[in-house]
Amino acid sequence: MVAYFSQAHWATRDRLIPAGFMAFAAYLGVLTYFFSPSGPAIVDGAVPISDFLCFWLAGGEVMHGRPGVVYDNSAFLALQTPYLEAGAFYPFFYPPTFLLLVAPLGMMAAIPAYAVSQAVSLALAGAACARILRNWTGFLLIAAMPASFNAMFHGQNALLCAALLGGGLAALGGRRQILEGILLGQLHIK
Repeated sequence: MVAYFSQAHWATRDRLIPAGFMAFAAYLGVLTYFFSPSGPAIVDGAVPISDFLCFWLAGGEVMHGRPGVVYDNSAFLALQTPYLEAGAFYPFFYPPTFLLLVAPLGMMAAIPAYAVSQAVSLALAGAACARILRNWTGFLLIAAMPASFNAMFHGQNALLCAALLGGGLAALGGRRQILEGILLGQLHIK
């Protein structure tokens, strides 16, 4: 059985491209349903209850000139309380430089901010994979992966981290050390 999968004769281009499109379409449908105004992930029609909540609220605090609030757990919990059930909390575990990336999210309503952050992260991860594979199907590979769907569903920054790592590795292979250093250096967010 292991030999069958390791040889991957079944993983042909004519199978992977349609499968990638179908998986991406299915994931997009599920995300659209869950995060639609009447979907189960929305509270009071405004905020997706996911890991994204801490990024969106942190961006809002930066835009209001109060970035320190995100590192004060009791104050940050107070901001989240209207959106969460009792006992839930999404702390902000990231360095202050990450606030620069989430600040623009604070200028948008929750749903558009969520959609923009996940679409940009997916596009960057897809571009990095396409660059590594030297083929546009890298976008499909990233879009079709269940891990990508999971990261998008929960509003995590895993695709952004994958884009930074993949972009850094692609730059390393292309002998562009400065770009490599910048991209890999941005992984300090983890």
